[in-house]
Amino acid sequence: MVNLTSVDVAYFFALLGILFGFLLFVGFKISGTFNSKTAMFSTGMLLLGLGLIVLMEFGFFPGSVVLLSGFLLIVVSYFYFLRFILREYKRRRIDFR
Repeated sequence: MVNLTSVDVAYFFALLGILFGFLLFVGFKISGTFNSKTAMFSTGMLLLGLGLIVLMEFGFFPGSVVLLSGFLLIVVSYFYFLRFILREYKRRRIDFR
């Protein structure tokens, strides 16, 4: 049995936020919708996830604060990722067949 602490879960959420930020960055580049607004958003997601991990490593934030921040980061990035996929599907750029 694995014993997970709040710090472990906080790392997971921060890393997942970095992954979603990277996927958004690549998705915006592929679809041709990469502009200053989308660049700031996807880069901000990456930097926020990295910043949370660095701050937690140096002990500035307890695991519970990073856990909450990481969870909010995931919710926001997942919402934008789904919105991006749906918008591209409506434009018929993505074929799911």
